[in-house]
Amino acid sequence: MTNRRIFAAGASAASLAALLGSGSGLAFAQQGPGNDQNQASRFAQVLAGLINAAVDVVANVQVQNVLNNLLQNATFLNDVLNKAQILNLTDVLNGNEIHVLSDLVRDVSVLNRSLNNSTILSNFLNSNTVQNFLNNNNIASGDVITVGVNVLGSQPLLTFYTFSM
Repeated sequence: MTNRRIFAAGASAASLAALLGSGSGLAFAQQGPGNDQNQASRFAQVLAGLINAAVDVVANVQVQNVLNNLLQNATFLNDVLNKAQILNLTDVLNGNEIHVLSDLVRDVSVLNRSLNNSTILSNFLNSNTVQNFLNNNNIASGDVITVGVNVLGSQPLLTFYTFSM
């Protein structure tokens, strides 16, 4: 599979946003001295994207329709998964941010491990095709917090937000 796995340790919010928006695949960035503001801004950007994706799966009918339509068309689903991005939040965040995110995932219902109480997301993640995709990318299904869906249809259509505690 030709999936995009994103590693952006220490990336600024602008570069992370550009990476997520462009679908450019891998990015490596170094955090230099004096980048505390960039670090905080990047964390806010990552957290905002995660929360937006989690809320959309629960509340946005367009997102729900995209996931349902993908489940109905195995050929299209395979094509979309081949172009999907994987954002491993454990790799993107530093130690303190990981602790904050861990607390949020545990305590905020839209981010908790019950898959947002979303039947649509549960059905999507439990489909054989998606399970194979996760297995092929060494991702435990319990590590997926949510799936971001680009309802505008540009690639990548899906971003898997993963986090292991």
